[in-house]
Amino acid sequence: TFLDGDSDRVDLLRKIGLKVYYGDAARYDLLHAAGAADARVLVIALDTAEQRLALIHTAQKHFPNLRLLARAEDWFDGYDVVDAHV
Repeated sequence: TFLDGDSDRVDLLRKIGLKVYYGDAARYDLLHAAGAADARVLVIALDTAEQRLALIHTAQKHFPNLRLLARAEDWFDGYDVVDAHV
């Protein structure tokens, strides 16, 4: 399952048969609709540190049993992700 904020990419992914949700992945309602409550892992590969941290905090608050894996852009971003216990 994919969550993406780029409508063109959402259309493309749907055309190739993937399950995709459009919108801000840091929103609880979108994560819930996408099945985060039943998921084992959430891979976070957002463009900015702010977006990544917002998603991390939302997922930790509402889905505490969900394992989070996050990509970091640089050392500073990596420290922020580690400080968030991801």
